[in-house]
Amino acid sequence: MFAKSGVKVVGIDCNEELVDTLTQGKLTFEEEGLKELFKEVISNGIEFTTGYQKTDTYKRLLKIHIILKKSDILFCGLMERKAFKYGISKNKFYDYMAAKKPIIFASSVRDSLIDKAKAGITIKPHEPENLAKTIKHIYENIDTLEKQYGENGREYVEKNHTTEKIASAFLSVIEYTYKTVK
Repeated sequence: MFAKSGVKVVGIDCNEELVDTLTQGKLTFEEEGLKELFKEVISNGIEFTTGYQKTDTYKRLLKIHIILKKSDILFCGLMERKAFKYGISKNKFYDYMAAKKPIIFASSVRDSLIDKAKAGITIKPHEPENLAKTIKHIYENIDTLEKQYGENGREYVEKNHTTEKIASAFLSVIEYTYKTVK
């Protein structure tokens, strides 16, 4: 979506054949609306490479933190994908919830992390009028909804997704596997 909006985007992959195919303007799979979107981002100058793109991680993370802190409402929208019927895990959700902000998630994914955490509102994708209405609703009630959704999200992340919790769950799987394989 950034490339569609004219932002400089560099796609990176270690698969040279894939990078060459994409650089030639060819897709590797078909999905409704993807061909048109891909043509548009190609014309906007998206680049593909196998080369490492050096970034200053600390500066990048600081910028993300500042953007999240200054935002009143956070948004994530997903185009329809067949694979989503199996679920998703958007890493940005953890940052969003940790920032204690209300989240609007435009997706047909059921039982999303945003819903489970009660950290915002999930709406159907591709409905701009509904998105505008939802933004307006949250903004008009920002004093109560920011606190409600923000605290729910932060609490959910602290309870379920800290490094310690994730490491503990991972170790439990390893221990279980070790015991059952013997």
